[in-house]
Amino acid sequence: MNIQQPIRMRGETRLFERITVDGSLRIDESDYQIRDLSVGGVSVVGAVPDWEKGDIRRVQFDIHHGELGVSGKLNCECLENGGNGITRFRLVNPSEDLAEFLRAVTLRNVSGAEYDAGWLSEKSHQLKDADAKPRRTPASLALSLPMLVLAMFMLLLAAFVIRKTDGEAYWVAGVHEIVAPLTGQITSLSTGPFNVGDPITEIIAMTIDGEDMPFTMTADVASISVAWRFSTGDRVEAGDILGHLHNVPRNDGQFHAIVSLQVPFFQLTPGDSIVMGSVSGQRFVGQVQRMLAPEELPAYTTTGAPFSTRQTYFLALLEDAAAELSGSPEIWILDTVLQNGLR
Repeated sequence: MNIQQPIRMRGETRLFERITVDGSLRIDESDYQIRDLSVGGVSVVGAVPDWEKGDIRRVQFDIHHGELGVSGKLNCECLENGGNGITRFRLVNPSEDLAEFLRAVTLRNVSGAEYDAGWLSEKSHQLKDADAKPRRTPASLALSLPMLVLAMFMLLLAAFVIRKTDGEAYWVAGVHEIVAPLTGQITSLSTGPFNVGDPITEIIAMTIDGEDMPFTMTADVASISVAWRFSTGDRVEAGDILGHLHNVPRNDGQFHAIVSLQVPFFQLTPGDSIVMGSVSGQRFVGQVQRMLAPEELPAYTTTGAPFSTRQTYFLALLEDAAAELSGSPEIWILDTVLQNGLR
């Protein structure tokens, strides 16, 4: 063969020209007839199920051109699936042996010359697998070792934050006296919390005729707790102070709470938002006003709250939207952190 011939032919002919060959690609146990082949890609007849554009898979191939044949595995990237009955692929890092086969076939098509150097003289050859790794699907990527390690780290971090998070909240409560309206014997005392109109105690008085006359007292205010000075069975006189209802005073549609929140990487400061909820799940949003000194705390609540000397407490002002104020308030920690982080 004239040594200049390949160079001359390369100048006149595109080596990426599609070449008609006999052969097939085996994909998911199905064989697809190869329509044409080039150094850059391959097309087969028909559509390949579940192969999206851009996906890369490793496939088995078997190609013949005259007496010359090659087989092996290579990686193909889908360029078009099923358009006009043809599926086209790009060859991903094809081996040098496969490129050599394509060059030989191209020369034969153009000049009819034989190319019998090296392994091509053997007429049939098993090529090495392509060394490119197939593109991973999102599902396989999510289950990869680095992603699993990251997920485990995030779970441990979340567990650490939860264990180190400490939040307390108490309504700033007032006192409402419960005064006995008549003389009699206490037959029941409720523990609360109370809404307005809820029964709180029952007293049995005696009429002039000597008959028992039960009288039920109801709450004049919504309260979060009650402190009784008498017990069931005690006799009281009209005007006696039976106990105190602890209620949440409101002024112009506003009310206050004492809050403390210790979260890793986040601390409450004056001006921060605070998100709280009632026992029924009602949401309250307010603003931290100022830090309270330890000696101030007893003056702001009458519920006997167990204030800790290791915590920092703040006075928070909250908006009242027909709020249900029974029970103890709860700080919504994640909502509070997000409210301040996105502010």
